[in-house]
Amino acid sequence: MNRFQARLAANCKGSAALELALVAPVVLLLLLGATDLILEFRNWMRLHSVTTQVGQIIAQCQHISDPYDLNVFFADAQQIAAPLDITGPTNGAVIITAIGPDQNNNLSIYWQKRIGSTVFNSGITSASLSQYAISGVSMNAIQTFVVVEAFARPGLWQFASKLITSQDSPVLSSQSVLPARFFGTNIGIGRLDTTATARECT
Repeated sequence: MNRFQARLAANCKGSAALELALVAPVVLLLLLGATDLILEFRNWMRLHSVTTQVGQIIAQCQHISDPYDLNVFFADAQQIAAPLDITGPTNGAVIITAIGPDQNNNLSIYWQKRIGSTVFNSGITSASLSQYAISGVSMNAIQTFVVVEAFARPGLWQFASKLITSQDSPVLSSQSVLPARFFGTNIGIGRLDTTATARECT
């Protein structure tokens, strides 16, 4: 009986080791995946901070010079997003758009400026402007809306990238729409001042 119990105990130890060997890689991958999900959420929060903070800065401007003020806006966006690269030529982009009413009180794009990769397309097009019409709000001759969009393609599976090399990096994006108050009699309502020789807002 003692010999049978000893043999049974040895079999149990072997099965436990086998179960551990089967389960451990799965648990490790789950932990790595959870870590990457947390990092991706932090990256999206950075993009959200970019669109809201830069949008709030622009919304306070009455006149915006091109390129002087725009360069400051884009530099601020990159500083807020760091360490994400959203102004480089490949992994991200920042797009700033001004929209407002035309002579017929229909929404139109006044101007749109971008920095970064051209792979990322703006969601603000002539066809998509109707979704920004706010019910019950009358848009007067000087009312403008500013839309800030930020895109990034951070590395996927930062810890497990050597195990999973076929996965494409996801594209993270954020968009903020804020009422703005920039206008001018010389440069037109909501227009950029391309004749300025210095910063007018920042």
